[in-house]
Amino acid sequence: MTDSILSVHTLLGTAIPIAGAVVLLKGLYGWFTRDFFTRTDQVLGSLFVGLLDLTLLVGIVLLITGTVPGGIHLFVMLGVVFAAHGSRVLARRKDAGERHLHQAMEALAIALMVLIFGVFYY
Repeated sequence: MTDSILSVHTLLGTAIPIAGAVVLLKGLYGWFTRDFFTRTDQVLGSLFVGLLDLTLLVGIVLLITGTVPGGIHLFVMLGVVFAAHGSRVLARRKDAGERHLHQAMEALAIALMVLIFGVFYY
């Protein structure tokens, strides 16, 4: 049972950087073309954050069952989830003009950098 949960966690961990790269590239395209946040941007960003939340939840289940040790990986992932949720809050502001698009992209880039550091370093 725990092997299948670990496999799901690994699969989600593989999908997250891909989804994050898609969101970042779409946001950068909108930034350089001076386009505003669209419904597609909102859906892609929500998908990225949802995958992060699901991965964190599965990781906590693995931690509770004793399948994987805790350590720094848990705290790195909490930082990633925090930064990703911050990017979504900035993106959802009512006056989501170009300034908020820049802030959302910066927060998303920080989340991806912390994610890459957390995955490859630890």
